[in-house]
Amino acid sequence: MPPASDIKRSARRAGLLYLTAAIFGMVGYLYLRPRFLISGDTAATARSILANEQLYRAGILIDVVGQILFIVVVLALYRLFEDVDRSQARLMVALIGTSIAAQFAGFALNTAPLMLLKGEEYLAAFNRPQLEALAYASLSLNSKLGEVVMSLWGLWLFPFAVVTIKSGFLPKFLGVLLILSGVAYVLASATATLPSRCTSVSSS
Repeated sequence: MPPASDIKRSARRAGLLYLTAAIFGMVGYLYLRPRFLISGDTAATARSILANEQLYRAGILIDVVGQILFIVVVLALYRLFEDVDRSQARLMVALIGTSIAAQFAGFALNTAPLMLLKGEEYLAAFNRPQLEALAYASLSLNSKLGEVVMSLWGLWLFPFAVVTIKSGFLPKFLGVLLILSGVAYVLASATATLPSRCTSVSSS
């Protein structure tokens, strides 16, 4: 086990990285994304993207930076907790790594509308309403992906909570808060996902 001073220094560094990554994530998710996807209106969504293209691109960049920071965060957390419970630390890394990979897949869906709406020659086979519908579908699919990935953002908090409680150098109440946050994420993901499935089953 490293000296207590080194552990505290590593914990502060990991906490600062976590806070920075969370700020990037919140800016992208809570501020930038809602500005562009106009529910049920493909034409308005297309106009919103094209009229604010630089802001839209900035949103994608902020999301990418945020996920890269989370890679650094989880590595820092693993180094901090590997001597506490290596199996739980590895599970934590696996879950957050999977969610980050899914987020990067979502970035491709966010980029697609820029390609579809810029009027490239190879898209001449599609008329404007069709391109707008494809762009809207791409953003909607990324939104649905986010609802599923939300469950992973909750699940990784459980092993994080375990190692926090077992560590002895962090307050145990932080572990309890992590568990509550994990439950909230998982329930939110289930609530967002299940109704659509139920609807599709009933309609069939």
